[in-house]
Amino acid sequence: MILNVALDTETYPWRAMLLRRDATCQNACDYCSNSLEKTRFLAIEDLQDWTAGERGINIVTYPYPGVIEDVCSLTGKIVDCGGGPIVVTLGPGALKDISELRLLKQAGVAGVCFSLISATRNLDASVRHGNRSGLSWWDECWRLTEAAVELWGKDRVGLTLSVGLGETEQQILATMQKAKDMGVLPYVSPLEATAKIKVSLGKFYRILVGRYLIINQISSCSQMQFGDFGQVIHFGIPKERFIEIVASGKPLEQTGLWLDCSNFGRLEEMSGWFLKGAPDKDEVPTLIGQICKMDWREAWITQRRVFELDGEDFDEDEIEAGNGSIYKLIAELGRTYRSK
Repeated sequence: MILNVALDTETYPWRAMLLRRDATCQNACDYCSNSLEKTRFLAIEDLQDWTAGERGINIVTYPYPGVIEDVCSLTGKIVDCGGGPIVVTLGPGALKDISELRLLKQAGVAGVCFSLISATRNLDASVRHGNRSGLSWWDECWRLTEAAVELWGKDRVGLTLSVGLGETEQQILATMQKAKDMGVLPYVSPLEATAKIKVSLGKFYRILVGRYLIINQISSCSQMQFGDFGQVIHFGIPKERFIEIVASGKPLEQTGLWLDCSNFGRLEEMSGWFLKGAPDKDEVPTLIGQICKMDWREAWITQRRVFELDGEDFDEDEIEAGNGSIYKLIAELGRTYRSK
């Protein structure tokens, strides 16, 4: 039986299952701590009894020979036991070719989610080492994502991204917009211990709000306005609508399949980045203040990394002298969206 459900659903709070044969990953990604000592590993043959009933299951794969065969076998057992909808998260090297996506569909997998992680091609090239396919994961991931949409349909394919590798808000929201335009649901989480640049709460909140507006087609990346360093300074919606959306708490909630190999086993740590339900009315102004707060040291370091990855010189004196307007943007987002 093929299960068809949208990935991002409140009906199924997804539960993650990590599937790997041993303690070694064939990839060597800079962002992944691979520190899974506290994770309890289960043998493949023992996983048949690990069902979630009313809960959906996210099978997070590590690349090893035969991983897709294992996923298909496990999926069949879970479906036979009446387990919840199954989604498979795939990273570099997990698939030999597109035909294995068809095997997953035939086995009863409800959808797939790809761990793109990096928001730009240059960032991807800077953190990837040892992709067994020999191909750029950036190019391969988009090719596989497009094929998956053809197989499962829109909103049944996901794409996970991480904040903290040196991306600007504009870059990651543009990648989310590309995914949404393809019929793919983007998910995002912040890197912590392995972040190239420490992520501020303000930046992460602005990205979450931007994501919510994009996937719900309330605004788009092209409608939003960005500062010289790529920070959101206008979400492309009226102030009243912005306050209403933030007050609902929905943009800042942990939703769907934001899990990937780099944050598996750290769910309790990650929970501090997300809201749990709507905020109290008197908390909304504070929340909006957090969204509007800019960390300019973070922005400066991020911009320098962007220049370095693009192969351009980052002349701090020239930028400081020529971009006095940047500092005027500190208050611009706040003036636009802060509630009185």
